[in-house]
Amino acid sequence: MIAVMPDSVSSERVSLLKSFGSDIIFSEGKEGTNGSIKLAQKIASENPDYFMPFQYGNQASIKAHYYTTGNEIIRQMPNITHFVAGLGTGGTLMGVGKRVKEFNDSIKIIATAPHPDDVVQGLRSIEHGYIPPILDLDKLDEVLFKLKELNWAHLTGLHAHIGSQIFELEPHRDLAEVMANTLEIARGFGHPVKDLNVGGGLGIRYVES
Repeated sequence: MIAVMPDSVSSERVSLLKSFGSDIIFSEGKEGTNGSIKLAQKIASENPDYFMPFQYGNQASIKAHYYTTGNEIIRQMPNITHFVAGLGTGGTLMGVGKRVKEFNDSIKIIATAPHPDDVVQGLRSIEHGYIPPILDLDKLDEVLFKLKELNWAHLTGLHAHIGSQIFELEPHRDLAEVMANTLEIARGFGHPVKDLNVGGGLGIRYVES
């Protein structure tokens, strides 16, 4: 397997992929994931025997979150009023959004993204010029909610859980940005928020060794 990623990604992500035997090709960090996408597509076009899953344009990403994440949220949080997710590939927002809207059309689907001047690995701003093919902005109730500067005071006393891991938020700006924006949104709607449990991806990606 070959993975293409910005040279600014965390060492943990690189180590994780290498542990699975992946070869890493780096794109320029200043171009973010948009640069990685362009480079990966170029490599794939030059090597017709390669298969590129391309999660930014793969409908299977939406289906996975529709049939799994969305149903799990409905089962465990039937009184949910707002779903907030980071704007990355668009798969989570589209898949979960479609399923929970079927359950209750009044549930609001909100995408959170970094300010255009702030590059956060794992998240994207539409202003950066690339809209993932699977992302339909018309299906979002709030297109973007931005924080130019991440205010860590918003996270005081907040416990972040990924799997069984409890960790310091600062190194993981993608998750922290979503959490900070979620708190702002919740407070804006008048909902008190004291603890936020985040079901993320593999916790191993945050382990250094």
